This record gives sequence, structure tokens and C-alpha cells, in this order.
Amino acid sequence: MLSGHIPGSIGNLGELESLDLSFNNLGGEIPQQLASLTFLSFLNLSYNTLVGRIPQGSQIQTFPTSSFLGNEGLCGFPLNRTCTDHSGSPASPQPTSEEEEQKTLEHGIYASAALGFFVGLGVIFWPLVLSKRWRKWYYNKFVNKAILLLLLRHHHHQLEDW
Repeated sequence: MLSGHIPGSIGNLGELESLDLSFNNLGGEIPQQLASLTFLSFLNLSYNTLVGRIPQGSQIQTFPTSSFLGNEGLCGFPLNRTCTDHSGSPASPQPTSEEEEQKTLEHGIYASAALGFFVGLGVIFWPLVLSKRWRKWYYNKFVNKAILLLLLRHHHHQLEDW
């Protein structure tokens, strides 16, 4: 496990294509020199203790929010946490991590399923409640037959017991 700060000299690695420093104990700010790595196609700094504004630069702006998850002190694009002062500290802790987005999506799915279930029940039962003709049809078509079948089955079992 790495600890400490990400050195600014990382910008000297001009042909660096991939950098994964996730799940370490790296703190401090992300060095501005990281934004100058034009060949960098993969970056993962998630789950450290990094703070401050994410450096502005052509390459670093292309990485997804998942590259910065778990660093509650980070702010700026691509995160949805705005920085308020010039030091780059977050305006307020409004974590919008992928985990929270996933939870929100799951809640939406459950709510949609529940809504669909109750709408389906309503489509079936409201006509029975509101329409006398439907009630009679349902009662004659299904309820009478079900009662008759139960009585016949019960009567058949009683005859077998003799």
C-alpha cells in the first residue's frame, strides 16, 4: 500500500499510458502536472484520501467519475462537486459517487416495479368494484365454478372415506 503524496515529477513521464493508484493511502492534492500527460489513456485514483480541485487539462477531463471515487475531499469536473474557494476545497460534501447513483437506480427500479404491480392489480380489481356487470360476470364465471369444484372435491373425499 502506497502512502504520501503523488509527486509532481509524475509529469516527467511523458509517454505514460496507464496509471492505477487506487486503493492506497495517498493524500494531498492531485498534481497539476498529471494533466499534462497527453498519452495517458487510463487513470484510476479512486479510494485514497486525495483533496482539492481536480486539475484542469485536456487529458484528465476525459476520465470518468469512477477514476476519482472514494476521495471525499476532491471537487471539480468530472465530479459533481463544485469547488468554492481558490484553494480548491469542496463547497459542501455532496458525494455523487457511482455507488450512490447505483443505489438511486435500484430504488427507482423497485419503485417502478411496485407501481407496476399496483397498477396491474387496479386494472384487474377496479372494474370488479365499479361495474356491476363485471362483478356478476366474474362471480358467475369464476367464483361459482370454484365453489362448485371445492364442494365436489369435498363430497368426493367424503364418499371415499365410506
